[in-house]
Amino acid sequence: MVQFSFRPPNADYLGFEATPEGIIQTACKAEALGFDAVLVNDHIIVDDSPRSAVWANTYDPLISLSFIAAQTTRIRLGTSVLIMPYRNPIATAKMLATLDRMSGGRVIAGVGVGWNEAEFQA
Repeated sequence: MVQFSFRPPNADYLGFEATPEGIIQTACKAEALGFDAVLVNDHIIVDDSPRSAVWANTYDPLISLSFIAAQTTRIRLGTSVLIMPYRNPIATAKMLATLDRMSGGRVIAGVGVGWNEAEFQA
């Protein structure tokens, strides 16, 4: 079965400012429209290059998903992609498990090593 996800604005990009209100408004609208999941991105630190600049003001993905979970009831909550080299794996696993439990089993854990070498050098 085909499923559709939506990325709420948890970062300032494409000329839009990420705000708590905007995140909730778009996540709730996605849920009302029948989307299956919301997926947030992860960028802890970025360099000054134009390629990275669009991610300069990215909210923490797990806190963003917790915020969304409190305002929604059905839509799945995912990371796209949680950059694991930045994070303690045990603490991250506990945070994901806690969010999954508190959201009624709605977490999708997308994890990876990242793609932007400049972030690791910054």
